[in-house]
Amino acid sequence: MNRVRFFRFLVFLLGLSCLSSPTSDSLRAATLSSAPISIFCSIGPHLDFCRRIGGNRVRAMLLLEPGENPSTYAPSPAKIEALHRARFFFSVGLPFEQMLLSKIKNLDQGPEIVDTQAGITLLPMTDYTFVAPPHDHIHNEGLDPHSWLDPRLALQQAANIAAALSRNDPANKNYYDNNFKMLESELNALHEKLQISLLALSGSPLMVYHPAFGYFARAYNLRQIAIEIEGKQPKARDLAQFIQTARENRVRAIFIQPQFDRHSAEKIARAVNCAVVPIDPLAVDYINNLDRIATLVRSHIEPPG
Repeated sequence: MNRVRFFRFLVFLLGLSCLSSPTSDSLRAATLSSAPISIFCSIGPHLDFCRRIGGNRVRAMLLLEPGENPSTYAPSPAKIEALHRARFFFSVGLPFEQMLLSKIKNLDQGPEIVDTQAGITLLPMTDYTFVAPPHDHIHNEGLDPHSWLDPRLALQQAANIAAALSRNDPANKNYYDNNFKMLESELNALHEKLQISLLALSGSPLMVYHPAFGYFARAYNLRQIAIEIEGKQPKARDLAQFIQTARENRVRAIFIQPQFDRHSAEKIARAVNCAVVPIDPLAVDYINNLDRIATLVRSHIEPPG
């Protein structure tokens, strides 16, 4: 009986030695390395790209939830804490990111910040058409961050995401590359489709509340006319000028975002008897959403001539 107990004790000791063996350590390391990479994105389209490229190798989370206004957004303490623990933060240059980036950069440990706009020449806000009475002076300085609304520039952002994931996880580089190539093919096909579907509208005005569609307008030869002035609703005295501009341009629809107040757009629309059409540049399902935006634009804008 004592021999049986002694034998069991030896087996127990051998088991402990196996747990501390190099092989066991390697298995634990492999288990840790196989855990999904925790990443944060600011906007829905980038969440879509991260999921498409990273697949089951990433755990992608979103800062700006659907319906939240990017101009007034402030992340909750819980989100900031989760962001601090993430491996990557994919930034896009929205104003609310400035506060976050200053906090992250001062941390000893925190996510690596990846600028998804790297390699993209951003447009100055002053390139766009803003309508205001002559006595007002508009200071739309700075660069427009909404470049993802041009599928060709969205492709560059997706490439920056893929490069960061591959650099961090070289063992799965082929996996990320293959997923990126599939997304690349779909984005190129989307751009070609929109070129054809919007060709007849070349030169037409695109009246929007928030000036988020400058890159979209440039890609498909439209003229963005923005109602919002320097991130603020137009004053009452400005509305007459907007109404006149809408009439002169035969505007049939004013396009608004669900994240912004629609009061001013509705006032102008009532005056000129046009539609108010919601479109969302921040939606997660990027390809289907941009295709839907193009369909709504095509059905609500009168071709020139």
